[in-house]
Amino acid sequence: MFKVTAFGMFIFILSCNPASVDKSHQDIVIEYIKGKNTSEFSDISAYLHDSIVKLEGDIIISKSKAELQTIFQWDSVFSPKYAILDIEENDGAVLAIISKECQRIRFLHDSAIVYKNLYEFKDEQISKISSVENLVFDLY
Repeated sequence: MFKVTAFGMFIFILSCNPASVDKSHQDIVIEYIKGKNTSEFSDISAYLHDSIVKLEGDIIISKSKAELQTIFQWDSVFSPKYAILDIEENDGAVLAIISKECQRIRFLHDSAIVYKNLYEFKDEQISKISSVENLVFDLY
């Protein structure tokens, strides 16, 4: 009886780990964005590779998960809310149009910002996020 219970607990624990389930890259990005809405780094950590490269124009930033967690915590102070407006997967990468709204953005821009990101993967985790285009970014 103990072996059956232990095996059942093992299966239950594996099923609770979001990284253990086979998901498409598009599903991973969707779950990543959902996790960002909770402002809890633990909700997005399983979807991120140990080393993340972020591209913003000509700027290339490489961060470890621990460094990304610090940035995430500072951004979470403003209670950001993200919404996926469009998403498509092509050749193993995911292109998504995302809106972001938070206290800071409402104060500075008076409306949500909308941008297009390209997500690339390594070992079924997000390893590179490229900012492709700012679609709505009011400066005044």
